[in-house]
Amino acid sequence: MTRLCGADGCRAGWIGITEDLSTGTISWDVSSSLEALASDSMAELIALDVPIGLPDQGSRDCDVAARRLLGPGRGSSVFPAPIRPILEATSHSEACTIREAVEGKRLSIQAWAIVPKALEVDRAMRASAELRGRVREVHPEICFFHLASRRPMQHAKKTREGREERLGLLRPEFGPTVEEALADADASDVPLTTS
Repeated sequence: MTRLCGADGCRAGWIGITEDLSTGTISWDVSSSLEALASDSMAELIALDVPIGLPDQGSRDCDVAARRLLGPGRGSSVFPAPIRPILEATSHSEACTIREAVEGKRLSIQAWAIVPKALEVDRAMRASAELRGRVREVHPEICFFHLASRRPMQHAKKTREGREERLGLLRPEFGPTVEEALADADASDVPLTTS
């Protein structure tokens, strides 16, 4: 493997950060769709911060395990993935009605916010064996947990302390590229936290 891409959804599509493992060169760009991201990044492995493999009902084992690993303080950052029947809903209210009929409970606003990206990924992955071979789901809080020697973050990502805590783990790994990416994000109006 020579190229690795990590990506998250944003208003314009997907923000992807790609590293060429043979040269150490890191680049970033916004792509309009998952297919465009796969083409633009030319990465053999794409790690997405979006649920892949949605259940018809119930919680996914990986989400339960991630919450358990992160513990009571950060475990809540891993919210349940949306169930497959709500993917075609056109409103939060409709999604809640569908989930209540299936599981007897409503859908959180956080889960509803990722439904468009989950639907896009679900459709693309079902249609393309090539994408299924390249795309994997990741959770940023699990990544930071491992960067911090198996310690969960102490602060929420949207707080000043949480941002600095996470940047403090990225800077030793990626050096000045972190500051370059931050400056570029500020200049292009890409939010530092996308979800």
